[in-house]
Amino acid sequence: MKHARAIVRLLLLLGYSGFAFVRVTIAVALAARMESARLGVRVSHFHRWSRMMARILGMSITMRGHPAPPPFVLVSNHLSYVDVILVGACVPGVFVAKSEIARWPILGSLTRAANTLFIERERMSDIPRVLELLDGVLDAGQGVILFPEGTSTAGDRVLPFRSPLLEVASRRTLPVTYATIRYETIEHESENRRDATAEGGGAVCWWGEMTLAGHLYRLLQLPGFHATLKIGARPIADSDRKALATKLRDAVASQLVHHSA
Repeated sequence: MKHARAIVRLLLLLGYSGFAFVRVTIAVALAARMESARLGVRVSHFHRWSRMMARILGMSITMRGHPAPPPFVLVSNHLSYVDVILVGACVPGVFVAKSEIARWPILGSLTRAANTLFIERERMSDIPRVLELLDGVLDAGQGVILFPEGTSTAGDRVLPFRSPLLEVASRRTLPVTYATIRYETIEHESENRRDATAEGGGAVCWWGEMTLAGHLYRLLQLPGFHATLKIGARPIADSDRKALATKLRDAVASQLVHHSA
């Protein structure tokens, strides 16, 4: 039964993603010549795609709190590639992702079509280019979504936040919204607690040396799972990007403790 479920879901993911890719390509071509209008079309279509992906995956979503109206910067802890679908379904915006994701099947094509900004994390020289693009996103009245830990974790802790991309907010003294992500299987077991000790890894959280294909297939076998995105009550601003990163990391860590309790 679970293998049949995984195969059906995989076919639905492929089919709908192919349809969505064609639809957004046509919509962008028909949009106004202004880049801001095209960006808005891409963000809207990715939001729609994310909501459908969540349904196909069997992910029920609860969002607590309200993100700031665009233009905004939103940061969160990072547990899995599923985070992009969760946050994208709740908060329309432009993601920043590591360059490897652009080469992933399905998700890579859709994130490129949605105008996701890819960064070579190991090349400091790539940061000015991405910051310039982020400025353009904010100037176009859209939101920016970052995972400042730089990698996904088992959910048992929050890694230090990398500060370079937060400069887009610090130099504008733009308050940054923070959020926490939590996953729970249908048996009501918290992924955030279980993953830290499970030898086989988590069913939703993806970290370390887990292969993408193997983890995805196991995820598709689940009868369902629940995701909660909790938005912090008070956005945080600071003109110093390193201080801003520390404050945001501490706020996320503190909220995660209460979120997972």
